Amino acid sequence: MSQRHRRWLSVLGLLAGLQVGCQAPAPPPAPPRDAMPSLHTMDQPMEREHALLADLLCMLTGMVAVTMLDNRDTMTLDMQLAMVDRIMQETPGVTNGQVLRQLARAVYTHPTWTRVDTWHYGVELCRQGSARPALP
Repeated sequence: MSQRHRRWLSVLGLLAGLQVGCQAPAPPPAPPRDAMPSLHTMDQPMEREHALLADLLCMLTGMVAVTMLDNRDTMTLDMQLAMVDRIMQETPGVTNGQVLRQLARAVYTHPTWTRVDTWHYGVELCRQGSARPALP
């Protein structure tokens, strides 16, 4: 092989190396179809969080009922209902006014209820759906 061919051979090798090194890397392969979570699977944590939030709101409804029970000795039913009405007027977006009124009436209708009875009534009333707020 002549000197001239050796020089071209080395230049071609250098060019081939540069061409391979300058190419953009190949895109990664697409993940397999079963590796991509479905929309249903992605919505499950959100649905679970909404259910937990709804349960928390129902427990708070039970606590409101217990507060009404605690105030039964110092406030009349009319005073409790007036307070519910005032809360409804002063709090924008509150939708459970009828439930709060129903809780107040039940507390005053059942004088033998304990705090536990009252809490359970408030929670169950909420879980029946009448007090469960629409979640975003």
